Amino acid sequence: MSARRLITAALAAFLASAPAFAQDVAITNATLVIGDGGEPVRGGTVVVRGGTVVAAGAGVAVPAGIKVVDAGGKWVTPGLVVAVTDLGLLDVEAVDDSNDTQAGKSPFNAALDVAPAINPGAQHIAVSRAGGVTRAAVAPTGSNAIFAGQGAVIDLGADPNPVNRARAFQYVELGEKGGELAGGSRVSAHAVLRNALAEAQEIALAPAGARRDDVLLTRRDASALVPVVQGRQPLYVRVERAHDIRMALAL
Repeated sequence: MSARRLITAALAAFLASAPAFAQDVAITNATLVIGDGGEPVRGGTVVVRGGTVVAAGAGVAVPAGIKVVDAGGKWVTPGLVVAVTDLGLLDVEAVDDSNDTQAGKSPFNAALDVAPAINPGAQHIAVSRAGGVTRAAVAPTGSNAIFAGQGAVIDLGADPNPVNRARAFQYVELGEKGGELAGGSRVSAHAVLRNALAEAQEIALAPAGARRDDVLLTRRDASALVPVVQGRQPLYVRVERAHDIRMALAL
């Protein structure tokens, strides 16, 4: 990760506030991790202009007139990225009314899009931001089929617009849960997956409004998988064992 994407966990509350992002600031006297695998830089300096890191390292000059924050030797690191999470989809997990992680009764699955439900004011986001998390891939965790829906990439800034990219990836269960949802086994889950991708391919190639026979997916779900079969949308696959990984890679 480049030095230009540095952020400090110790000062995250300061940097993540809306006014601070618009300011120019220099963080000095920091134990600095550049993110390139090298040793931490003691007494390092980070210069931020308009919310973008423009310089980081030892011996970096502080521009005249810029606000200076003394880190007091605390760690300054690249922002942490959570690869798969439900951040922003729930307030209290045990309270169904505030939990949007699953849609087990929905008539759709692959067409589901988590972006509209992500709550930037969720306490889990605030806690994660204070711990140094700056980006996350938010994924649905379950539906009534192996496809749980489309996830989003978000930032954890303290602003009302957390979604950087909606429908960033499609999420599919191919492990034990996937086998259960598909009819009782991984054999069935893989058959359902291959059929779904085949239906999406047919949708992509067929004339608009063409009739589809012998289908398992709704038109909306099949259409949501078209970007996957065309290579325009990543497919996140959840599994529990090494052989499942090999099978997914073979597919």
